[in-house]
Amino acid sequence: MAVDPVDPMKSDPDRPGTGGSRELPTAARRVGQILTELNDDDGATDAFWRLLERSTKVLGDQHGSARTLTGDQELWEPLLHQGDLVVTGHLYVPTAIVVTGSLTVGGCLYDREDGSRIVVGGNLTARAVFSAGDLLVRGDLGADVVSCVCLDPRTTCAGTVRARLVLEEDPGDRGDATVDVGIHLDYDTHHLGRDDREGLREQLRALLVDEVFTKDDDSDGDDELRLDRYELFDRLLAEERVFHDDAR
Repeated sequence: MAVDPVDPMKSDPDRPGTGGSRELPTAARRVGQILTELNDDDGATDAFWRLLERSTKVLGDQHGSARTLTGDQELWEPLLHQGDLVVTGHLYVPTAIVVTGSLTVGGCLYDREDGSRIVVGGNLTARAVFSAGDLLVRGDLGADVVSCVCLDPRTTCAGTVRARLVLEEDPGDRGDATVDVGIHLDYDTHHLGRDDREGLREQLRALLVDEVFTKDDDSDGDDELRLDRYELFDRLLAEERVFHDDAR
């Protein structure tokens, strides 16, 4: 019987109690090879789709089924799953994950800038998405909070981004995506005090709890409290409230 490449306990050699790394299943090794080749590519959107298509061929029809991983998960080795994947807790991806179907995360989906790649062939749903790496969703992306570099074709090539709050560092071309968002921030501009949209600060304070706002001493002498995405993310990871109960 073929080895299922989905393993929620991938070994991190530095993590206590793992006993060191172990041999990757054949499919996961092949994903690693594909990712290495992709790192040498120009990073264009079509390269991600080639990755998805080639990954599907690796598995063939053996594992095209739904799978649920219970609790928080940390993926320290490339993970490839054909079909839908559900993670009931948080999902940390410091390496690469390819899901040919839809990915549902009950908590936060977050990655690491260097070497992180998240490719989803269907829809992505999570409580929050914090991405500093490469994230590509072929369908819809839905979350309470989405924090990313930008909503360009690498983030979502098709479908709709639905969120109560989106924080972009570098807004750019959104490709074919539709954005349906309560509050949409150019985060760096906002943090420097240069986003002068009428009522923006009041909207944020009405939406979010006081604990996610901090004073930035480097914001050109402005003493106003501003949204701190790291405080926001820490509260989300701790499963603490971030929205006012009466916020719409």
